[in-house]
Amino acid sequence: MFLRPFVCLINTHSTLWTFLLLCPALAQLLCLGPITILEQRPLAFACKCSIEKVRSVIAGLSAEDISAALQSRGHLEIIFNLCNEVYRFDAEQVAAIRSDFCP
Repeated sequence: MFLRPFVCLINTHSTLWTFLLLCPALAQLLCLGPITILEQRPLAFACKCSIEKVRSVIAGLSAEDISAALQSRGHLEIIFNLCNEVYRFDAEQVAAIRSDFCP
């Protein structure tokens, strides 16, 4: 009974705060007190992936993992799950990155 509206709200991409506004009893149960909307903004997606983060990930990989990836695919591929951005590096690029981080 109670979970059905919650599941419907989650499935329609509503936020937990929207749900709590619609169900003040739950807010009281969670000891949140009355909820007041201070500001409304449109939702926006912004992934924080960057080439520098990818470079640090490569620097942290073991030589065995890098070697296995290069042998099986011919390149090292890193995919950010949040935005699905794909970064591919060949053996020379990986060696250059590793030498920058691990002299």
